[in-house]
Amino acid sequence: YDGLIAYVTEHLELDEDTVAQLPTMVRLAEARIDRLCTFPERETIESATTTAGSQVVSLPSDYRHLRGVRLVADDGYPLAPVTYNQLHAEYTDATGKPQVYAVVAGGLSVAPTPDAAY
Repeated sequence: YDGLIAYVTEHLELDEDTVAQLPTMVRLAEARIDRLCTFPERETIESATTTAGSQVVSLPSDYRHLRGVRLVADDGYPLAPVTYNQLHAEYTDATGKPQVYAVVAGGLSVAPTPDAAY
């Protein structure tokens, strides 16, 4: 860390005011890189069960990003990602096996509304 600060200070010929801000800049850069980089070691596969009559399935507390969703029923087909607005506009009163999903406020909203546990 100290070597990084020294290198950046020297390489960019920074003034004292900017050097004083480097620790904050490094922390912000680390946080952004952490959000942008997906490491296979950090990926997990999670299972959840839908409830008949409920469109929302809770996401894990450490949820960061969703790669895809598959319905594990019959042939185990993938659900298509859509926006939350599309989900409600196109599937307002529909029930059945879920076909699409949208991530909303810490939950996974699926549509049509499940008619059984999947």
